[in-house]
Amino acid sequence: MDYVDISASITACGGVNQVARALGVSPAAVSQWLTGYRRVPADHCVRLEALFPGQVRCEALRPDLPWAALRQLPD
Repeated sequence: MDYVDISASITACGGVNQVARALGVSPAAVSQWLTGYRRVPADHCVRLEALFPGQVRCEALRPDLPWAALRQLPD
């Protein structure tokens, strides 16, 4: 996993505290994503992409998931 992409994405969204507030999680959780201790949950990737259009992509946060296929699933 490319943590540079995760770091750039979180920075583009305003940093750890802004992302934590937007998602309703603790700053510690976001910091764990940055360090690679935990992965960003897929549902948080989708929410971040929606909250910060053009600034972050699910593929940058979780390149291990098949986003092209997931985006085609019905809501």
